[in-house]
Amino acid sequence: MEISDIKKVFFVPDHDKYTPVKDEEAEFMYNLINENKLKNTLEVGLGYGKSALYILCGALKHNKNVDYKHIVMDPFQSKYNYGAIANFKKLHVENQIEFNEEYSHFVLPKIVQSNRKFDFILIDGGHKFDDQFVDFYYADLLAEKSAFILFHDTWMRSTALLVSYIKTNRKDYKHIHVPLRNLCLFQKISTDQRDWLHFKEFYSLNSFFRYRLVKWFNGESKSVQYLLKFKDYFTRK
Repeated sequence: MEISDIKKVFFVPDHDKYTPVKDEEAEFMYNLINENKLKNTLEVGLGYGKSALYILCGALKHNKNVDYKHIVMDPFQSKYNYGAIANFKKLHVENQIEFNEEYSHFVLPKIVQSNRKFDFILIDGGHKFDDQFVDFYYADLLAEKSAFILFHDTWMRSTALLVSYIKTNRKDYKHIHVPLRNLCLFQKISTDQRDWLHFKEFYSLNSFFRYRLVKWFNGESKSVQYLLKFKDYFTRK
């Protein structure tokens, strides 16, 4: 499967065209996975499956594991009319996707208990701070040393604060610069050595004004699509 194959058949309805990751964001994931020869991948969130397809495409380039499956989870696929599953079937890769139609806080602990490890994890599910914090907590337990953890939607205050927490409190992670404003990448570089009393404040003004402005416009218009268009403007490179 090549990127060109994905672009030919990937479908998202016009009313939801701002929901998937952008082309340049999906291609960044593909290149990161392909160039680093990452082979074990997991994703929180799914939507229409665009990021999943690019991740799978990159991982298959170097993956000799015949049992490899990209793991995804999304309890809201019915709201997308199972659009991701339809896209997987168009590309004949549905058997290489392990789809869990459950909340990540149910799925991730089970995977931890199975002792599986991953070298790439995308966190792009629930975007409340506590949702993402729980996702990161389990992603850390699932991450191999040198694994990459990628966050989407850094325009949101919740994501920005989680990024600030990791930068401030988790010295076992290295922040890697990404040339795309709406993505944030960390690499696990060691084990967590914090003692039980460790805590550093992590308040950040990053994205504060952008997020407040987007929320203000959303409140005025009562239109999710208007919010997404405005968000798109503020998350350009």
